[in-house]
Order: sequence, then C-alpha cells, then structure tokens
Amino acid sequence: GEDFGYTEKDDAYHAVRPKRLAEQRARIGMVFQQFNLFPNMTAESNVMSGPVLVHKKDRAASRERAQELLARVGLKGCGHKYPAQL
Repeated sequence: GEDFGYTEKDDAYHAVRPKRLAEQRARIGMVFQQFNLFPNMTAESNVMSGPVLVHKKDRAASRERAQELLARVGLKGCGHKYPAQL
C-alpha cells in the first residue's frame, strides 16, 4: 500500500531521498522458490542474518526468534545444521 522509491505530490511522482529509500528497502523481504541460503552458515545463522545485520537487532533475541521460525517450518532442533545437511 506504499509507493516504493517515489512519493506522489501535486499529481506527480518524485524520487524519495536516499535515506528514505534505504528505510523502505530494509522492510522488504523475499521468499525464494529454491534453497538460496548461505552454504557456509547454519540454518539459524541464515535466519538471523537479516534481523541482526540489516535491522541491528539483538543477537540473543534474534536467535530465539530464529528458533521459533525454524520450528514453525518443521526444522525444530536443526538450527545448528548447514543447508546441505537439511
């Protein structure tokens, strides 16, 4: 429901400032059809990478959330495994 990269003003679209664009990009996620995980990182680290690196969330809270999300998709207890092991 929000224009991305532009704002409508006076019946015309204008590019947003770089800081605003970065804020918009930080709220976007993608779901891939294939397993496109970082092969050198565990499942838990892959899930945690966005919140920790992009949103600067606390590592402990992000780890707890990652475990919840892994359990939700049937991977409870698999956070220590690498993508090739899943």
